[in-house]
Amino acid sequence: MRAELRADRPVLRFRPSAGLVALSIRRLISPPFLFASFALAALWLLQDHGIQGATETADVALLRATRRASTWFSFALFLIPPCIFNAARLGERWSRSDRDWIGARALSRFGFAFSTWLGIWFASSLVVLAIGVLAEFTADGDGMSSRQLRQLACPTVRLQESDARTTWTLDDPRGELRTNRELRLALYATPGDGPTARVRFSSRRLETDTATSTETIVSGRTRVQLGLPPGGGALEFTLEKLGAGCGVVALPDSLTLFEPTDSERAASLALFTHGILWLGAWSALALGLGMWMRAFTATLLTLALQLPLWSFAVSSTSLVQPALLKLIPGLELPSAFTLLGDGLALSLPAHTTFFGFSLLCALGFALAVTGMRRGGPA
Repeated sequence: MRAELRADRPVLRFRPSAGLVALSIRRLISPPFLFASFALAALWLLQDHGIQGATETADVALLRATRRASTWFSFALFLIPPCIFNAARLGERWSRSDRDWIGARALSRFGFAFSTWLGIWFASSLVVLAIGVLAEFTADGDGMSSRQLRQLACPTVRLQESDARTTWTLDDPRGELRTNRELRLALYATPGDGPTARVRFSSRRLETDTATSTETIVSGRTRVQLGLPPGGGALEFTLEKLGAGCGVVALPDSLTLFEPTDSERAASLALFTHGILWLGAWSALALGLGMWMRAFTATLLTLALQLPLWSFAVSSTSLVQPALLKLIPGLELPSAFTLLGDGLALSLPAHTTFFGFSLLCALGFALAVTGMRRGGPA
């Protein structure tokens, strides 16, 4: 008799439901969402790109980078919050209609949450891809660029007096500081004897005594680009102020290593990969929170959690940043937008980012399943 009862009991499926995935996609990419997106894109394309009037190659490249960054930021600001809100509506839909629909099918609570999230993530990825395509279309061109590899050790440098200079040494045990790569040093102007200051940034191989140097005028926030000298081994860096002028400051996270890329579109590719990982992880969390509170509240909480994390990522030093930035999906997005506006690309996500992605998704699914057991949001 017990065997017959067990045989009659439906076997719950934990694998995703194709029909529910398709339903989640249709719910996000709905006709009103598509109409608003196409209308915004049409208005954006009617604007003057401002590229045709530029003559210098550097001016054209900077205008392309600015246009690419403004398109990414504007459309992400408009289109991404609805994706998070759609995920947070799981609880309301579960309470009103989906619970009865799922009850007639052999689908587990986890299978329902996972299928819904999978459809939302796929649809959100299509939205991010569309933003990237539009950004490249409005950029109207391509050229050589550079991709960020990692930040290098740099002391806090303050040059206030005339002809002041600072020297520091950097070892290269892994052979990363190769000739085909370049350095960028971010400098900041501080009050002094004038609004600007001329500085020289140079590097020298300790083994071969080969050197490279460059001069620039610092005003506000200025990036200094320096090619690496031939050879290998440790490098000695020198930053010196030439004559009078404003004060010059370099922070511990100011020195960054880059490698050349064949296309400026590498910046959009990096932003796309970081963006879909951010959307996948945080939409899963919003989905879980939506089973415990109203969708609007869950959306605001999910987005509000980004502010202290992004603030910490921007303000913390290079000694703290790398491990945390590589772990939590989306923490590198502020840096990605900054680099995008400079015509540079962020590095692709590290393997630890996928580990953090899995942790956030697991947390979201756990909240969703336990919320469904208690009947959804109150």
